[in-house]
Amino acid sequence: MHHETVARRLRDVEPCARDGKSEYYRLADALPAIYAGLDEQSKALAQRTRYDAARAAKIEHEVRRLRAQLVPAGQVETQWERMREIAQKALLAIIAQAAPKALLCTTFAQVRELLDAEVRRALAQLGSPATAKRVLRSRS
Repeated sequence: MHHETVARRLRDVEPCARDGKSEYYRLADALPAIYAGLDEQSKALAQRTRYDAARAAKIEHEVRRLRAQLVPAGQVETQWERMREIAQKALLAIIAQAAPKALLCTTFAQVRELLDAEVRRALAQLGSPATAKRVLRSRS
């Protein structure tokens, strides 16, 4: 405790002796005055400490939650590249699969229907759970 705080708390206590500027107090009179209010201060400090601990726990929990959601940029880049490659292969496969069938078409409308069906098939394949599993399996 700071000496000015002690002097301020002893203002209302009668000294039992003086020697120049020094004042002497009876222990029984001085101690209650010096330590008065510390119970309230310690309760307030304990309450503040509990509040700070709870707030810190909440922040730590939030940090752990956010860290679990984050993925390293390199891993995202690798996954994106794999997904792009799979999409590219699926779209290029349309040509190989549609070309022989297109020779059998006799009208422009039949060719359009054929290409529409092949594109939709490729898109469905890209969105399938099996494709997602294949991308995830190729991670390692």
